[in-house]
Amino acid sequence: DAVAVVVLLALVRQVDAHVLCGIAEGEHRFDAFRDLRDLAAEHAAWAPARLLGSHTHALLDSLRGRGLLTGLVSNAFDPGWLLHQDLADMGLAERLDAAVFSSEVGLRKPHPAVFEAILAKLGVEPAEALFVGDRRYEDMRGAKELGMTTVQAFGFRADDDERGLDPDYEAFTAMDVLNVVRRLTGDL
Repeated sequence: DAVAVVVLLALVRQVDAHVLCGIAEGEHRFDAFRDLRDLAAEHAAWAPARLLGSHTHALLDSLRGRGLLTGLVSNAFDPGWLLHQDLADMGLAERLDAAVFSSEVGLRKPHPAVFEAILAKLGVEPAEALFVGDRRYEDMRGAKELGMTTVQAFGFRADDDERGLDPDYEAFTAMDVLNVVRRLTGDL
């Protein structure tokens, strides 16, 4: 896993260096751009597999309507520029205050650096954050060890990884997430 992330980041850095340095058109530069086009084409081929939950927009809109900041953290191999475009294409970019992908950080959840990156972008401390995720190890363990309150969402999977930690709350629907927020903010 880590090798694939390093390779993708190295490829993007290599192409950026060629563009910034103004290297003359040559086979090496052409190969790097062809590799990026191939990467983008492969990523696009997986678009039908990227399914947005039916209540995702409504949930994010409701959270932001309460004055809360929203962020996304995801373990991903593809480079951030492709993934941020996905967020825009799915109508999520305008509903999120920040997004961090493990491929941008160079480490994967549950490593604290991934969670620290989103907290820094949002400008909040761990104790001020509620992390909603579906995996006990990558999400619950990573967020809890940093001091975040956690909600395990069961809408996509029921994960019982023994390396994980139990969540503070459980959510089976978007309304469950909202009820946790209402409870934590004193509205319930």
